[in-house]
Amino acid sequence: MTPPFSLFLALRYIRPRRSIVSAVSVLAAVGVMLCVGAMTVVIAVMVGFESKIKEIVLGMEPHIYAYPQQAGMPLDPTGEEVLWEDVADRLRSAPGIRSVSPMVEDTVFVESSSEPVPGMMRAIDLATDPKAAEIRRLVEEEGIGEFDLKGSKAVIGSDLARRIQRDFQVGDTITLYSPNNIREIVRAVRDLQEDEDRKDDQEEWRAINKLVLPIDLEVTGVFDSIQYGNYLFVPLHIGQEIFELKDEVGGLAVELDEPYKAVEVRNAAVFPALPDGWAAPTWTEQRAQFFETIRNERIMMYVVMGVVFLAAAFGIMAVVLTVAIQKRHEIGVLRALGARLRQIIGGFLGLGMGIGLVGVPLGFLAAKLILDQRNNLQKYLKKVGIDLFPPEALRSVPEIPAKIQGSDLLIIGGIAFVLASIAGLSPTFSRARVDPAKALRDQ
Repeated sequence: MTPPFSLFLALRYIRPRRSIVSAVSVLAAVGVMLCVGAMTVVIAVMVGFESKIKEIVLGMEPHIYAYPQQAGMPLDPTGEEVLWEDVADRLRSAPGIRSVSPMVEDTVFVESSSEPVPGMMRAIDLATDPKAAEIRRLVEEEGIGEFDLKGSKAVIGSDLARRIQRDFQVGDTITLYSPNNIREIVRAVRDLQEDEDRKDDQEEWRAINKLVLPIDLEVTGVFDSIQYGNYLFVPLHIGQEIFELKDEVGGLAVELDEPYKAVEVRNAAVFPALPDGWAAPTWTEQRAQFFETIRNERIMMYVVMGVVFLAAAFGIMAVVLTVAIQKRHEIGVLRALGARLRQIIGGFLGLGMGIGLVGVPLGFLAAKLILDQRNNLQKYLKKVGIDLFPPEALRSVPEIPAKIQGSDLLIIGGIAFVLASIAGLSPTFSRARVDPAKALRDQ
């Protein structure tokens, strides 16, 4: 069967021959291949890092954290006080919820042999908190020491350990101070200094010293984490003691069967089980700023991708324009023989489509080869002094993550193919309208 005239014309111009036109066409296809390959690799690595960070967050962060926004919030209009145990029982019976455990999380000041430094403390119940298994894994597989939170013991992140003391070792003792204690001290000292009759009273100053109720803990393990390096984990009773909560807790850590449906489960099952005045942010909302930064970076990469593809499109436009100028005489002959304008334009449109059809699959193939060897390439480049990813970026990540998504391939390939196809329409339209007699006379 004879191919359509426009397709025949496109195949004639794109078919490799010993001419400058064919060489430029090949270079244009290579340009599309490089653009598609580079953007596929970059987007795949970004998506891989995002997925890995989500895995790390899901391993440590409650899927939903339910807590009273005010202390002593009444359970109902009768004035009955909230009992967190009752709220936990309601949540455990709600659909989609796997477990509920009490938790205390707040900022503390940590001291060893140097000045106190701020850190984030999380007090957990080892019997009910499923995150204890992930903390144990981080300590025993990727950290030092052992996971032991019995009695007055703690495990801390490596970043916090370095800030506390440069040569910090497992078995050292740390001292925790509550910010509430410090606020009370500052208030008492100001009141005492403003009172001329009391500021020299030694009994008053000794009373202020008693406001400080630090807790000494033995560090049994140190873990390394890209997101939780400034955390320390302690038993639940330590958190209750340092913040003077007695039998109360800071909130409830809710674990779900499907964490990626946290918002739906929160709205359908968690909110109805909570008393008025309780908040319940999901794990994505708790880390909203971080994930928003990742999303913005992906958007910027798509913008950069568009600019790169526009540059490739101008190259294809130049190819089509070169072909149209060199084939001016042939176009005049075709027009004189009765070829229609749309057939001529269709032929050059097919040239651009052919460049896209060749360049896009080759770009995906090149990206696949690079992604398969990404870690070997990383090691080789590091040997020659090129470090694409600093050590901080790969903490808790044994290799460079990458994840190819079908939607990303469709976007990248679609944009590249469309731009390649329409890149030559503008110059071709003007050249294809040439007067046949003038084109033949000028040859």
